[in-house]
Amino acid sequence: MPLDERNQAIFDANRHRSLNDVRTEAQRTFQDFVDALQPISDEDLTDARRFAGMPAEWLPWKIVAENSHEHYRDHIPALRAWLERAGDVLPP
Repeated sequence: MPLDERNQAIFDANRHRSLNDVRTEAQRTFQDFVDALQPISDEDLTDARRFAGMPAEWLPWKIVAENSHEHYRDHIPALRAWLERAGDVLPP
């Protein structure tokens, strides 16, 4: 599924959840993500051969970045607008 369609599907599936519920899940999911990265070595993050099925030309660290903090940055303007409408703010 293309990125924009995937994002829309996730949004549609979650659009009626409360802000508190979304924040709680986001915090839990982020901590799970950080915990999952802890045992991964620098060597793992620079060698695609360490991951079954990963194309050799991929850089694991880049996949992690593109699907975490780099991707989050793409959504910050929309999140700030949503929180402002809800009467809340997103920390800097």
